[in-house]
Amino acid sequence: MKYIYCTIMLLAFFACKTDNESQAVAATSKENSAQQVLTEFDAFYQQFHADSTFQKSRILFPLQGIPSNADSATLRNRGFRWQADEWVVQHELAPDSDFKSTILPVDSALVIEQIMHQSGDYAMERRFAKLNGEWMLIYYAGINRVRK
Repeated sequence: MKYIYCTIMLLAFFACKTDNESQAVAATSKENSAQQVLTEFDAFYQQFHADSTFQKSRILFPLQGIPSNADSATLRNRGFRWQADEWVVQHELAPDSDFKSTILPVDSALVIEQIMHQSGDYAMERRFAKLNGEWMLIYYAGINRVRK
């Protein structure tokens, strides 16, 4: 009986260890993949803000989103689109800005950028997708008050 009990305990120990090792390998792989996406995306992001012609060529117009200072009727409608002829070129945030940008890679073809005011009262969001091998801005929510 002791032999069976010891065998079961050893099997359980090794099974748990293997499962933990698998989880660690999967987490490391996911981290490496996210880092690779961010490295590739960063080159696009820099050029997107530095070159206005490039920026307009990498926006999927009419661009889905939310206008700045949207009212509740606009938010309910969800039919708003940014038009190319009304687009105001966007620049990278200045280092001393009151806003902070957080870039979140969702997967290898989707990155979400959240831009939040330091007060936490106002925010913007941009979504970028890799389409046909090129990063494109596919969604932009202008600056709006954040619900608390």
